Amino acid sequence: PVERFDSIVLRAQGSRSWQDFRDPAQAQYLRDTFARDTAYDMGKQEGHAGYVHLYLNGLYWGLYNPVERPDADFGAERFGGEPEDYDAINRRTTTNEAIDGTLDAYLELLALADTDLSTDEGYAAVRAMLDVEDLVDYMLIHQYTANRDGPELYSSNNMRGVRHRDGGLWRWFVWDMEYSLWYANDDINVDVDIAGSISHVYARLRQNAAFRALYAERAHLHLTGVGALTPERCAARYDARAEEIERAILGESARWGDTDRATPYTRDVEWVEERRRLMEEFFPARTEVLIQQLTAAGLY
Repeated sequence: PVERFDSIVLRAQGSRSWQDFRDPAQAQYLRDTFARDTAYDMGKQEGHAGYVHLYLNGLYWGLYNPVERPDADFGAERFGGEPEDYDAINRRTTTNEAIDGTLDAYLELLALADTDLSTDEGYAAVRAMLDVEDLVDYMLIHQYTANRDGPELYSSNNMRGVRHRDGGLWRWFVWDMEYSLWYANDDINVDVDIAGSISHVYARLRQNAAFRALYAERAHLHLTGVGALTPERCAARYDARAEEIERAILGESARWGDTDRATPYTRDVEWVEERRRLMEEFFPARTEVLIQQLTAAGLY
């Protein structure tokens, strides 16, 4: 287990919150953490998340969400080596940025994606640079949660990857997932191909029969039986985090509930109603909807 954390981001969870104009009635302060917890339950490496009350010089500032940042230090703690051995990239809309190391290996991966990946040779070349099983699970998280700030929208925003430069494989980590968990029938992040992003590699890999078979295998693993994306397990995972912050939401409402309107948003009205909607309408239906979408796409 990881025992040292070098880079921790104190997230305000600004989107879909009571201090923001974007869908404050759907504020839950849970969506990004749910995605991280889901990744763990799928067997992925992922950054930890928690909750704290933040005070600035004694002034209460609300409920905040400390999370690990997927960077070179993060890679070294999880996969071995030293931080200087790692490349870590962040994509903000159309811009790929090396927050550690360089973009060279990532650009090489993108170039490989534009070769013929229907062949065994092409697929093997990509697998030599990319943890393909990890990519499948990463995409399944975005597909299940119907994330609107990730692979398909805003030019594949918030894509974050890490690799060890000495033969390591690229792995991908969820980030800034407040714009997820919308409606059970949403169809997003399945047929996606954004140039310059990891979604382009995913799209090109779909040419390959072995990749499609792998995708179907892992989708079946997670979406059926006791898989991490089944209705019961997703609802239980979400509910556990909701219970964790249920009392803390009172403080958030007192601090920020009246930012957008005179009558404050509160735990016992809007927060409880959105939690009910997800528990009764989203989680029970979403798994089967996604199975149908993946089947239509040849990925199930």
